[in-house]
Order: sequence, then structure tokens, then C-alpha cells
Amino acid sequence: MTDIGFDIPDHKKVRVIVDTDAACEADDAFAIVHALLSPKLIVRGVIAEHFNVSHSMEDSFDEISALKQAMAIDFPSFMGQNGPLSSDPFVSEGVDFIIKEALSDSPHPLFVLCQGAITNVAMAIKTNPDIIGRMTVIWIGTHGEAPCTAPFREFNAGIPTRGVLPDQLISFSAKLCFHYHPDMALVLNSDSDSLVYNLKSCCLILND
Repeated sequence: MTDIGFDIPDHKKVRVIVDTDAACEADDAFAIVHALLSPKLIVRGVIAEHFNVSHSMEDSFDEISALKQAMAIDFPSFMGQNGPLSSDPFVSEGVDFIIKEALSDSPHPLFVLCQGAITNVAMAIKTNPDIIGRMTVIWIGTHGEAPCTAPFREFNAGIPTRGVLPDQLISFSAKLCFHYHPDMALVLNSDSDSLVYNLKSCCLILND
């Protein structure tokens, strides 16, 4: 990107999918814009995520569309699951897109940036387990170190989704607490230590 004064070597670039409950809080829009303007990130698409409120996925999709208009740019956007997987067993277009990108033979590694619930990723892995190991999920969620003694429900981790975890999942917590995410714990059959990275690892991967 010559307009910001430097170029990123192609081998340093990574593909990203932004999975966002954009209508929930204002910070998501800033994160989406940051991703779109970053020369290191190849934004393959933005997927609307629910926040366990009726029509919240649709509201998030509308917010993404408004962002397109405000920025006067176009990028692929998709509707995700309508709600927790216990109430929405159908595969959304956003989930199909995650699967398609994960199975791509692109030389650029795929990162899924989850800004809310992790329902869309859970459904994608539940639908096609072959994508496990073919993407890295970065998720803002969980209480932190197990056994999760926090006296409150962390918002993103507490939303039921009944899904699965990928081989590579980076959380803003040092350890993931599966007890507070029953949808994830349901299909979790792997050693949790191999699934968890800390924030330092996250920064190292994205800034390498």
C-alpha cells in the first residue's frame, strides 16, 4: 500500500475472516476498519455474528453494510448463524464461507478473528471437521485459567453455541475455560493444552 509509505512482502501477508457481532458494541466497527486498512491482512470477508438476542445477527449484518457505505468501499460480507446452535441447526452462508476459505490451497495462512460469540466457527467445524488444523482462530472470550472460579459470566464465552474447537485457537486469556462455553465443550475431544495460545503468541504470529 503505497499510500501509507511502505509495502508488505507477499510472504508476510495473512488471510483473515472477521467474525463480528458489529451491532452489539461500537468497538467492532473500529476493529473491522483497522483490518481492512492493514497492508498485512488480506481480508477475505466479514461475517455477521449474533449476540444471543433476537435478530442480532441481522442487525450485525446491517451494521457491516452501513460500514461499507461509510467507507465507500466494497468487501465480501455474509450472514452467520441466527443464534446459538441449539436453536439454529441450519448452515449459514457465513459458515460455508469459513469452510471454503479453510480448505483453500492459498499459500497465505488463514486467521479467523472472532469479536463476539464463536458460534459461526463452531458450526463450521461441526459441519466439516476437515478444516481443523487449517486455520487459526483468535477469539476475545473466556474467563481465563480453569477451573473458572470467576463469579460472573464473561459475555462472549457465556453465549451457548454447542460447537467445537479448532486445533489452533488463540484467546486473550492465558487458558481457556470450556465450562463457560457449553457449545464448545460438547464436541471437544482433543487435549486442551494443544488448543490454547496466550496473548503473547497471538501478537507474535500477527506481527511476524
